[in-house]
Amino acid sequence: MMKKVKVISCLITIFVMALIFFFSSQTASVSSETSSGITKIVANFISSFIPRLSADVVYNAIHTLIRKTAHFTLFFMLGLSVANTASVVFSLKSGKLLACSVAFCLLYAISDELHQIAIPGRAAMVGDVLIDTLGSLCAVTIYILVKNIYVRRKKNDI
Repeated sequence: MMKKVKVISCLITIFVMALIFFFSSQTASVSSETSSGITKIVANFISSFIPRLSADVVYNAIHTLIRKTAHFTLFFMLGLSVANTASVVFSLKSGKLLACSVAFCLLYAISDELHQIAIPGRAAMVGDVLIDTLGSLCAVTIYILVKNIYVRRKKNDI
C-alpha cells in the first residue's frame, strides 16, 4: 500500500512539472492567446456586474494579474506535490521538508525561465521566478501546517 502511495505521489509531481513545461514551451503568441482568452472571460464577467466599466477597461487592468496568478497557481500545485512526495518518499520532517521542497521548486522555476529563452518571443524573468517560488513556499507551508495539525489530532485520539 505505501509503495503505491509513493509511486502516485511521484507521478503527480512529474505530471505538474510536465504541465509547467508544456505551458513554458508555448510560443509568445500562443501563450498570450491562452491568457487573453481567460482574461476576456474574467473581464466580461466583472463588467457584467459593474456596467460602468467596459470589458476592455477591466481587461487592461487585470491581464498581467491573470498571467502572474497562473505562475503562482502552477507552482503552488508543484509545491504541494513536491512536499507530499518528499514527506512520503524521504520521510522529511518540517524544517528539512520546507527547505528541500522550496529549494527544489526554486531550481525548477529557474530552469523553467531558462527554458523559455529558447522559445520564440519568450524571455527569462526574475520576477516570475520570485512569484513561482512564493507560490511553492505558500503551498509547502500550508502542507506542513495541515500535516502537523493532523498528526497532533491523531496522537490525541489514541
